[in-house]
Amino acid sequence: MKASERDMTPGWSISLAAHASQVAATANSLAGERLDGTGIARTTIVHAMPGSQEPLAIAEKALIPFELTRFPPADMRCHR
Repeated sequence: MKASERDMTPGWSISLAAHASQVAATANSLAGERLDGTGIARTTIVHAMPGSQEPLAIAEKALIPFELTRFPPADMRCHR
């Protein structure tokens, strides 16, 4: 579904990587555009959930600021 169909206007958009080999180029484009010193406070990725049926399931994830709470704390004990 397009942003315009939801009465939303994206500030910027990019096509997501369709294959693993395209991820680095997509990340570089995103970083170059959004982190160019303009003081971007928030960047959100909105995408369809893989394998979802009609109606399409949509996911929204914040990239900036980075949400550390999504990840469990690292186990800092030394494993030998």
